[in-house]
Amino acid sequence: MKNSTSPTANQSLATDSGPARSKLASVLALSSTALSGAFMANAQVIFSSGPLDVVVGFVGTELPSYTIDLPGSNDIVFLASFNGQTHKVLPLPRLGATYLKANANFVSGLYVVHRADPGQTFNGIGTASSLVLDHAQIAARKQVGASNSIVLGPGGFSHKYMSFEFKDTTVVGAPVRYGWIELSATVSSSSGPTVTIHDWAYEGTGLTLGMGVPEPAESTVAVAGALLLGAAGLRTWRKRKLSAGA
Repeated sequence: MKNSTSPTANQSLATDSGPARSKLASVLALSSTALSGAFMANAQVIFSSGPLDVVVGFVGTELPSYTIDLPGSNDIVFLASFNGQTHKVLPLPRLGATYLKANANFVSGLYVVHRADPGQTFNGIGTASSLVLDHAQIAARKQVGASNSIVLGPGGFSHKYMSFEFKDTTVVGAPVRYGWIELSATVSSSSGPTVTIHDWAYEGTGLTLGMGVPEPAESTVAVAGALLLGAAGLRTWRKRKLSAGA
């Protein structure tokens, strides 16, 4: 299932397919410097979305769904779902996904995506292989009467990480890749849930990543912005960095 939302420039470069992949490969061949979209750190090749801050929810300008494009058929679709009683935001695998899994906890009778802390390792979280992605949810609210509802499982959270793993079917042998998605969520007994997708990354050589790390140095991202995003993309990146530092 694909949504119709056009990816940002950074996101389209982060996908491991098509012209973007070829462009990244050609630039990587010229330099060992880390790149936005794909950069190298300690012998790892990291594919990163860069800043997104996409909001998925049920009202106003919130998107009903948003897709993270991974290699092969392994897209993750964040879907705002209402079945007549329960509002949920779910991370769902694209139909036909191969071994797309996420770590989750069983809370209040529900599977809820595990909320890892920055820097936490895959070993610290535990393996994701026991849980298929579409069994879990990020946040949910269930209506129990005409005018009231309850929050299911844990409530809102800020800047936590969802770990995931998938088999890269674009590579011979379909090796397992590991990644993370940085998320925040708000939900109450009267509104939500609303989920913000801040950014995401995966490692392209089979090594695991700490949640949220490594990140490219600012100078490296600036170089990558000039090479891959063009002047408009670089201005957007600079604007965000200036706003963050204000």
